[in-house]
Amino acid sequence: MDIPSISGVPSYSFDLEINQWADYIELSCLLNKDKEISLSDVLSDYLSEDFKDVPSGGDDLYSQKLDKLKVQFIDIFAYIESRSIFLDEYYPFTFIDADTIAVKSNFDSKKIMYIFLLFASNTRFFTKSAAYTLTHAFESISKNVLGLMYPNFCTEGFGTANKEGSLFYGGTLESKMIRLANCLNTTVRRSVQSNKRYTYPSGDAGLDLVSFLPVDLSISRISRIPVCIAQCSCSYNEWKGKQYTVTTDVWKQKLESIVSCHEYIFVPFPIRDAQGRWAAEEDDNIYTCMIDRIRIIHIIKAFGNNKTDFFDSNEIYGEMLSVVQKLA
Repeated sequence: MDIPSISGVPSYSFDLEINQWADYIELSCLLNKDKEISLSDVLSDYLSEDFKDVPSGGDDLYSQKLDKLKVQFIDIFAYIESRSIFLDEYYPFTFIDADTIAVKSNFDSKKIMYIFLLFASNTRFFTKSAAYTLTHAFESISKNVLGLMYPNFCTEGFGTANKEGSLFYGGTLESKMIRLANCLNTTVRRSVQSNKRYTYPSGDAGLDLVSFLPVDLSISRISRIPVCIAQCSCSYNEWKGKQYTVTTDVWKQKLESIVSCHEYIFVPFPIRDAQGRWAAEEDDNIYTCMIDRIRIIHIIKAFGNNKTDFFDSNEIYGEMLSVVQKLA
């Protein structure tokens, strides 16, 4: 996999996209030759891009804009510091002082996993091939995390990242739906069976992951078993809409006799403020159970004995290790 390529300074909002700014600074730190980045570095890059038409020197407008810009980036560095506190040994950067971060000298699999989540959150900086690899790997990793949350459930991938040998690999979308219905002890609705959309050998009907508890099998295969449904999104913009496809109401239109499901959206980026709360600008947009970068790592800590074995054994680990070595 190729290393990310950042050309120019992004035009993220300072009010609404602080997490993306933090990611950009972390990526820039990784790509810098000295493996450091400071507030003055970021200001210099931003000024060269966005202040081209603003007179410098003693001009009042320039001074006012520069002062405001400094405050905004100081806030972003303060937010980055909160990530280092929340994520502890998984966080691959260290603070030299309040406005300078550097890449830590020794990388273990925990820090490489963080770098993977950082990369998966910013596929715009990668080639199409690398972006495809990252998004599919994130779906696979999310399946493992969901499995940690529901250790007694059967957790399967239903999306396009499935590989040969998995339960929902291959066949038409209709055949996948029939297999899913069988797992949930129910049947596919006639509206699905008569829909040509489901006759093609592609698609996932808006479902990436499913987890279910196969209870009562010793007695009878009866419906209305406990079920979790999940979508995965590596886009800071698209995750909001993807939540609509993993609601109980939507799946009741496709499958007979299902009851309220646990509904999840997995994203590789944080949607937090500096206190660890949901970012105010996104709070109202979250209406499924959100598993973001912070929660992914804390779930591994709490329910996975703080071990990343499933990541280490995933194909993406070798790809990430190679990239980290190139960046060293």
